[in-house]
Amino acid sequence: MNSSPSRSHLGTVITLAYLLECLEAGTAQASAHGYRQLVLRLQDALADDIAADALQAIINAYPATGEVFETCTTRAPDCAAPRSRCRCRPSWPPGR
Repeated sequence: MNSSPSRSHLGTVITLAYLLECLEAGTAQASAHGYRQLVLRLQDALADDIAADALQAIINAYPATGEVFETCTTRAPDCAAPRSRCRCRPSWPPGR
């Protein structure tokens, strides 16, 4: 089995997570639209299958990504994004 698609996907998730972390830390800048686009792309990337241990490592390394993932999975009542926009897996941690 060729693992390059999953490596490529993990690379994309990690890059997006890193960019979000830079924006949150103030070491990079983006317009409001650019920030929103980044978060939406990260949500989409997190919605695809990612091994639980890899996902946990990403969340541990990039806390802002953990917040995005948590928002997708908990769907707080005050969340403005429609459910269809937030496609992340519905249960985290695994086995819950």
